[in-house]
Amino acid sequence: MNTTLVLEGLGLCVMGLALLVISRWYVRDDARMRQLAERRWWFDRRSESDVRRGTVTKEEWFEILARRQRAIVKWAVSPCLVLWVGLCVAVVVSGLAGG
Repeated sequence: MNTTLVLEGLGLCVMGLALLVISRWYVRDDARMRQLAERRWWFDRRSESDVRRGTVTKEEWFEILARRQRAIVKWAVSPCLVLWVGLCVAVVVSGLAGG
């Protein structure tokens, strides 16, 4: 048994699980998404073409941004963190096997 690999794997696994839970928790609440959108509004007002042209109102943009953030967490962040946790479990198993 390689204690160093086991402890590294467990620590990184806990970190990955914590990031997954925090990211899913953050995008779940509409109030937090609205707060994020309000903090970013000064930048989005200048950088997003639909907002600059006036084809999208501020409230519509907040809804679009919340939808995009939820999609990013669902389809990019979550799979990467699940893969991360899987690799950490493999490191723990390798350490337990004596690797």
